[in-house]
Amino acid sequence: MAIERLYYMRKDHKATRIVIKRAEVDLKMQPVIKWLNSYPGIFTRWSCEGDDTEFIQETLLRFDGPYILFYCDEQLELNKILHKLEGYAVVIIDFYRDQMIRYCIRFYDVARFERFIKRYEL
Repeated sequence: MAIERLYYMRKDHKATRIVIKRAEVDLKMQPVIKWLNSYPGIFTRWSCEGDDTEFIQETLLRFDGPYILFYCDEQLELNKILHKLEGYAVVIIDFYRDQMIRYCIRFYDVARFERFIKRYEL
Protein backbone atom coordinates (compact mmCIF):
# COMPACT_ATOMS: atom_id res chain seq x y z
CA MET A 1 0.00 0.00 0.00
CA ALA A 2 1.49 3.32 -1.08
CA ILE A 3 1.44 6.28 1.24
CA GLU A 4 0.12 9.37 -0.50
CA ARG A 5 1.47 12.73 0.60
CA LEU A 6 0.12 16.13 -0.30
CA TYR A 7 2.40 18.80 -1.72
CA TYR A 8 1.59 22.45 -2.21
CA MET A 9 2.79 24.16 -5.36
CA ARG A 10 1.09 27.44 -4.49
CA LYS A 11 -1.01 28.49 -1.56
CA ASP A 12 -4.20 28.16 -3.60
CA HIS A 13 -3.28 24.96 -5.49
CA LYS A 14 -3.33 21.57 -3.86
CA ALA A 15 -1.23 18.90 -5.54
CA THR A 16 -0.53 15.26 -4.96
CA ARG A 17 2.08 12.84 -6.23
CA ILE A 18 0.87 10.08 -8.50
CA VAL A 19 2.49 6.92 -9.76
CA ILE A 20 3.37 6.97 -13.43
CA LYS A 21 2.04 3.73 -14.79
CA ARG A 22 4.08 3.36 -17.98
CA ALA A 23 7.27 4.53 -19.60
CA GLU A 24 9.45 3.19 -22.37
CA VAL A 25 12.91 2.21 -21.13
CA ASP A 26 15.68 0.06 -22.53
CA LEU A 27 14.95 -3.52 -21.56
CA LYS A 28 18.20 -3.96 -19.61
CA MET A 29 17.47 -0.78 -17.61
CA GLN A 30 14.06 -1.93 -16.37
CA PRO A 31 15.19 -3.60 -13.10
CA VAL A 32 17.35 -0.63 -12.08
CA ILE A 33 14.63 1.89 -12.96
CA LYS A 34 12.11 -0.06 -10.87
CA TRP A 35 14.63 -0.23 -8.00
CA LEU A 36 15.29 3.53 -8.06
CA ASN A 37 11.63 4.43 -8.30
CA SER A 38 10.88 2.22 -5.30
CA TYR A 39 12.57 4.84 -3.09
CA PRO A 40 10.36 7.65 -1.80
CA GLY A 41 11.14 10.99 -3.42
CA ILE A 42 13.06 9.56 -6.39
CA PHE A 43 11.94 10.40 -9.93
CA THR A 44 13.77 8.90 -12.88
CA ARG A 45 13.76 10.98 -16.03
CA TRP A 46 16.09 9.42 -18.64
CA SER A 47 18.09 6.25 -18.98
CA CYS A 48 20.11 4.29 -21.51
CA GLU A 49 21.70 0.84 -21.35
CA GLY A 50 24.75 2.18 -23.22
CA ASP A 51 27.29 -0.02 -24.89
CA ASP A 52 30.45 -1.76 -23.75
CA THR A 53 32.97 1.09 -23.84
CA GLU A 54 35.53 2.02 -21.24
CA PHE A 55 34.90 4.59 -18.53
CA ILE A 56 36.45 7.89 -19.59
CA GLN A 57 37.65 9.68 -16.44
CA GLU A 58 38.57 12.95 -18.14
CA THR A 59 35.30 13.71 -19.86
CA LEU A 60 32.11 12.21 -18.51
CA LEU A 61 30.15 13.82 -21.33
CA ARG A 62 31.62 11.33 -23.85
CA PHE A 63 30.77 8.33 -21.71
CA ASP A 64 28.72 5.63 -23.44
CA GLY A 65 27.97 3.23 -20.57
CA PRO A 66 24.62 2.68 -18.85
CA TYR A 67 23.22 5.80 -17.19
CA ILE A 68 20.13 7.03 -15.37
CA LEU A 69 19.16 10.66 -14.89
CA PHE A 70 16.94 11.26 -11.85
CA TYR A 71 15.69 13.81 -9.36
CA CYS A 72 15.55 13.36 -5.61
CA ASP A 73 13.87 15.27 -2.81
CA GLU A 74 14.67 12.82 0.01
CA GLN A 75 18.27 13.11 1.22
CA LEU A 76 18.17 9.97 3.37
CA GLU A 77 16.98 7.90 0.43
CA LEU A 78 19.71 9.37 -1.76
CA ASN A 79 22.30 8.29 0.84
CA LYS A 80 21.00 4.69 0.67
CA ILE A 81 21.22 4.71 -3.12
CA LEU A 82 24.75 6.14 -3.15
CA HIS A 83 25.92 3.52 -0.67
CA LYS A 84 24.69 0.67 -2.90
CA LEU A 85 26.22 2.19 -6.04
CA GLU A 86 29.72 2.42 -4.55
CA GLY A 87 32.17 0.53 -6.76
CA TYR A 88 29.66 0.17 -9.60
CA ALA A 89 29.01 3.73 -10.74
CA VAL A 90 29.69 7.42 -10.26
CA VAL A 91 26.93 9.89 -9.52
CA ILE A 92 27.18 13.29 -11.15
CA ILE A 93 25.34 16.19 -9.51
CA ASP A 94 24.15 18.96 -11.78
CA PHE A 95 22.20 22.19 -11.30
CA TYR A 96 19.39 22.26 -13.81
CA ARG A 97 16.86 24.92 -14.76
CA ASP A 98 15.75 27.17 -11.93
CA GLN A 99 18.44 25.73 -9.66
CA MET A 100 16.85 22.29 -9.64
CA ILE A 101 19.36 19.61 -8.69
CA ARG A 102 19.49 16.51 -10.86
CA TYR A 103 21.61 13.42 -10.50
CA CYS A 104 23.10 11.14 -13.12
CA ILE A 105 24.19 7.60 -12.29
CA ARG A 106 26.87 6.50 -14.72
CA PHE A 107 27.88 2.88 -14.39
CA TYR A 108 31.58 2.36 -15.06
CA ASP A 109 30.84 -0.18 -17.79
CA VAL A 110 28.27 -2.74 -18.88
CA ALA A 111 29.96 -5.52 -16.88
CA ARG A 112 29.67 -3.59 -13.58
CA PHE A 113 26.11 -2.63 -14.45
CA GLU A 114 25.27 -6.32 -14.83
CA ARG A 115 27.12 -7.23 -11.61
CA PHE A 116 25.14 -4.54 -9.77
CA ILE A 117 21.85 -6.06 -10.97
CA LYS A 118 22.98 -9.53 -9.93
CA ARG A 119 24.39 -8.39 -6.57
CA TYR A 120 21.15 -6.74 -5.51
CA GLU A 121 18.91 -9.30 -7.24
CA LEU A 122 17.07 -6.69 -9.26
